[in-house]
Amino acid sequence: HGFKVSAFNDLFHLSWNMTETRRYKNVNKKLPILAIRGEDDPSTGFEKGSRASINTLKAAGFKNIRHIKYPDMRHEILNETGRRNVYKDILNFLNLPSL
Repeated sequence: HGFKVSAFNDLFHLSWNMTETRRYKNVNKKLPILAIRGEDDPSTGFEKGSRASINTLKAAGFKNIRHIKYPDMRHEILNETGRRNVYKDILNFLNLPSL
């Protein structure tokens, strides 16, 4: 199985387009954003990549951005051992009752 070439192409273009602030011109800048990641996730570019994404959102005009990184977690933070904390943070962000 695995990824098809077209999936890699789509993923590349998605990542590339994320850095262009013009892509966000028709998005409500008042919307809160929760940016979550595993601290050891190589697909986010670690701290450097995560900061770049958040800086792009700020440059596009978003002001209400909450960033959480989870120590000792990789890419699948919803399936990691400490996932309960991740779910609690998501529910809190959405103002929903905790688990």
